Amino acid sequence: MANTYNWKIDAMDRYPTQDSLTGVVHTIHWRMSAISDQTGEDGNLYTADTYGTCSLGEADTENYTEYADLTQSIVEGWLENSDLDVAQIQSSLDDQINQLITPSNLTEAPPWTDFN
Repeated sequence: MANTYNWKIDAMDRYPTQDSLTGVVHTIHWRMSAISDQTGEDGNLYTADTYGTCSLGEADTENYTEYADLTQSIVEGWLENSDLDVAQIQSSLDDQINQLITPSNLTEAPPWTDFN
């Protein structure tokens, strides 16, 4: 099984001004999704996702990028170079997909229940 992982940036908290900089991002609200290369009985690929926030440290005044000039690639780089354990996040997503493929626990209605 091979999974593909994707970041999605939902929002960013920023200070209007900090020191001599404007629009300084201090918190990133993120999602990561995983898409399996395996399909379920319905023909759809298995997917899982998780979300969180990442607090950033002080802005790097020598390598500062204005808020309006930020790209998804830049912000993803911040996430990947932060204190987030990206490998653990991906491992957790892998576990979610594995549970969908091979469940270790099932929740079902009692066999005597007729919902028709």
